[in-house]
Amino acid sequence: MKYAALFALVLLIFGASAVSAGEVNPFCNGMDVCSWSSNLPNDNGLPLGSPDAGDCQGTLPYNTYWPIGSNEAPSDATVTCTFSSNSAEIATFYYAIDNDIVSCTLNGQPISGFPFAHEGCADADPVNSGDKVSINTASGTNTLVCVVRDRGVMDYFNACVVPKNPEPLPEFGSVLIPLAILAVVPAVAYIAVSRKRQ
Repeated sequence: MKYAALFALVLLIFGASAVSAGEVNPFCNGMDVCSWSSNLPNDNGLPLGSPDAGDCQGTLPYNTYWPIGSNEAPSDATVTCTFSSNSAEIATFYYAIDNDIVSCTLNGQPISGFPFAHEGCADADPVNSGDKVSINTASGTNTLVCVVRDRGVMDYFNACVVPKNPEPLPEFGSVLIPLAILAVVPAVAYIAVSRKRQ
């Protein structure tokens, strides 16, 4: 029972740290089915971005630094999203970009609507204020790859893939904490009873 108490404590600490870490992407309302990565150094998922060097009313929140380019020497990055689908269905690909999306493919096939060029400041939230396009997912593992480009001042890219009928998944930490509580209660009771008997 002492080991159960120790195990419960580990679960509680780990679960709390998972909750405090939060979602990697601050947007998408927990509906994004993607696991995002990029070819940038120190990749930490979406959004990609840089400090505001222009008039975009402050730096947009980003997790991975994307070096700023110029018209003469654009800065390109490749972002990849992998996700699983139980069946072939229509999903929505939401995106926000400063400046351009050069190309996007889903399972090796070009996605209609790209290339896409954008001037001026990007919208931080791709779902509520960005652009979108419908995509046809396949049953099993899907891979979406986009090449994005910046042409100066500052950059930003954020995106979400949301199925037609999304079901938000509970955060890992939110599952661990109830499990820890269930384990802690009997362990604490056992220890209390054992001390009384001594």
